[in-house]
This record gives sequence, structure tokens and C-alpha cells, in this order.
Amino acid sequence: MQVARLYRTDTDTTAGNSGYSGRRRFNRLRRDRNGENGLVDERDFDEIRQGRTPKDLFRELIESKPDSEDLVFTHGDYCLPNIILENGKLNGFIDWGNAGSADRYQDIALLARSITYNFGAEWTEVLFAILGIKPDAQKIHFYTLLDEFF
Repeated sequence: MQVARLYRTDTDTTAGNSGYSGRRRFNRLRRDRNGENGLVDERDFDEIRQGRTPKDLFRELIESKPDSEDLVFTHGDYCLPNIILENGKLNGFIDWGNAGSADRYQDIALLARSITYNFGAEWTEVLFAILGIKPDAQKIHFYTLLDEFF
């Protein structure tokens, strides 16, 4: 799977190492308090979070922050609409604006959510089988929740 090649990129030698990172994204959110400044469109929340307030989600985000990070070079918005296929094969990616050093679950969580939304939850099992890892529910929850603010 191409995402595995992406994760082998040396984060010490990429431009993304000095720019975007999942940690910086989280810290920027804390600083800007997007949820309290009217910068978050509640209508755009995932279906399971509809009816909740940004302030409530922000509190949950703070409480669910993982204790550790497995930093790799990430796409930052790795979901099906940002993957280019040609003749049934991966041909590239678009929307690299959030690329940089972050926990690999920044990408995995958003891809799992995208697969579930488009094809059904049973297909996320295939994703984790291909990646050769077990799902980390805490990190999936945190990174999909973090994405609600951007």
C-alpha cells in the first residue's frame, strides 16, 4: 500500500518537518480556540457528532489526547477523494496542504473514516490487514475528532 511508502519518508529531511505537524495542528487549535471563536461550522460535523457544540467537542478532544505519538511523514488529509486512481491502480495524491510530520494515525484515522463512509465499516478491517497493524481506537477517535475543527 502506497501509504506505507509515505511513512518511510525521513521526517528529518522533509520540508514538512518544519511546517505542518499533527502536534502543531493540535496546539494551534488550543491557541486559537477555534471552537469558541465561531470558526467551526457545526453543520459540517460528522453525523455521529451532529447536535454537539464545538466547545463540547474541544473538551472531549483535550481529554482524549493520546499519550504518545509515532511520528512519520503524513499526507495530513488522507481520504478517498484525495487519492487518484487510473485503470484501477494508484496514480497519485492531491491536497498536500496538511502534509508533514505527524502521528501515522493522522492519516490512518481519516482514511478509515472515509472507507467506512463510502463502503462500510467491514472494509476498514481490510485496511488494517493491508497495513499489518491492529486498529488503535483511541488514536482513531482523537484524530477524527481533531479533524472536526479544520
